[in-house]
Amino acid sequence: MSEEHVARVWRLEFAQPPGGRIAWLGPYTSQWLTPAAEELARYMEAEHRVTRPHPKDPAIFDSYRGDDRLACGCASREHLESWFGDYRPLLMDQGAHVAEYAVARDAIVEDSPEQVLFIKRRGRLVQRTGHEPPSQLIRSSAGSRTALLEAGDRKYAYVPGRSSADLRELTTPVSVGPLQ
Repeated sequence: MSEEHVARVWRLEFAQPPGGRIAWLGPYTSQWLTPAAEELARYMEAEHRVTRPHPKDPAIFDSYRGDDRLACGCASREHLESWFGDYRPLLMDQGAHVAEYAVARDAIVEDSPEQVLFIKRRGRLVQRTGHEPPSQLIRSSAGSRTALLEAGDRKYAYVPGRSSADLRELTTPVSVGPLQ
């Protein structure tokens, strides 16, 4: 592939346990996270539902299953850092990695600086940086997070102006409750 037919896409990813069908998943869909990363993902998803664009057609993910599943990324590392904001360093502390992929342009399904959807198997990993999680992984609530976010107590409700210090306080092990 010539460089003109390739895009660079940056993702925030978490390693999944060996032997699973998918080795690396983003924070919204990770099936295994540390308890603190799970809490961060809940707060982040609640915030991003309000503040971040979603695919033009959310049902698009249903059209790309199995080997052709889609992955989301950003058009540059700067966009990735902006997208995740204060969550990025906190998630990195919990074992997230920043990955750069070279993706054939014809494998990109939706493209904007904020969000690039691409057929994951058609992306080639260029580099991935990060470190191991600081604690044991737990099964995440990725599949049921919507129900948790819409729960009556509104614990995860988006609060404009919440700082990274607030997030760090909210996700200390003392505040981590059982997965529901």
